[in-house]
Amino acid sequence: MTNNDNNKSSTGEKSFWFGLSYSGIAALTAILIPLALWFGLRAGRKWLGGTEETYTEALTGAPVMVTLVVIAGVIGLLAVLMMTALAFSAVRLSDRSQALGLPEGSVRAVIALSLIVIFVITVVFLFGNLGTQLNQIQHLTLAQTNAIPGNLIANKRSEEEPKKKEAADLQRKADDLKAKGSRDAAKAQEEATAAANEADAAKGLYTVDRYVGPSRGSEDLAKQVITTISTLVVSISAFYFGSSKAISAAKKAETPSSSSPAITKQPTDVSVSAGDAAEFSVVATGANLSYQWQEVTESGGTPIPGATDNTYRLPAVKTSDTGRKFSCKITNPAGTVTSTVAQLTVA
Repeated sequence: MTNNDNNKSSTGEKSFWFGLSYSGIAALTAILIPLALWFGLRAGRKWLGGTEETYTEALTGAPVMVTLVVIAGVIGLLAVLMMTALAFSAVRLSDRSQALGLPEGSVRAVIALSLIVIFVITVVFLFGNLGTQLNQIQHLTLAQTNAIPGNLIANKRSEEEPKKKEAADLQRKADDLKAKGSRDAAKAQEEATAAANEADAAKGLYTVDRYVGPSRGSEDLAKQVITTISTLVVSISAFYFGSSKAISAAKKAETPSSSSPAITKQPTDVSVSAGDAAEFSVVATGANLSYQWQEVTESGGTPIPGATDNTYRLPAVKTSDTGRKFSCKITNPAGTVTSTVAQLTVA
């Protein structure tokens, strides 16, 4: 193996491991970026304020989760494309004239498919959130609770009872600490008193879980978004499939003219002595060529059996063969061409 071959082998090996490491980093990034966004939003609670419960509910909601899934999906798709390109390169099937070295149209097909998937996710998300939602309403009086139609109420519970139970538990704890003479008895009594006051304030109040339908404005907005995205998806998909067909048609149109047989060297007249061999030859370009030599007379050309090479040879000619004429018909799937006529002269 020459030094040049060794250099090529070393370069190919380095490219392989570089591509493999790059693909691994891309796949890891697809996981880390959504996680970083999620933890970043959680960290923002310290500056934006809000309770832990409220933030957890917001971060696990459909809008945030769908956004993170789409981001992770796009990055993951890029990682998969890189791995696929690496696999094609490893088995020497890559095409450097195409994007990522993949077969022609692969990247366009992936883009079209990705848009369709994103469209489906968006539609499912929008219609899922436009369905009936369960909202919690707190601090309602009995009259306000009874004003809500029964078929819209999923659950109704008194706010006083749990607070009374909590106040009673705190009071028992305060009494136990006071009986033991603990220094924490005063603080425990303050907590019990505050809980009792909250229970009194919650007297006659209820928390209701109510079914709420989407507003007309939300439905209109969702429809507009879906219409816009669907139009974009259809346009890009149509462009992709249309361009693919146009390229295919252009290639087919170019095929006949580029691969039709073309004679570059015509057969020439041959003069030999009686008993010698006479040979006629033709040179042509094109793919999948087939040859058929024929003897030309006044009535036309007659195919010569077995004369199907670019060279036709007569082993031992006679004086009576003088004046015979020959030509060659060359054919392939793209067309047919016939050579000029060459004459045999026997001295």
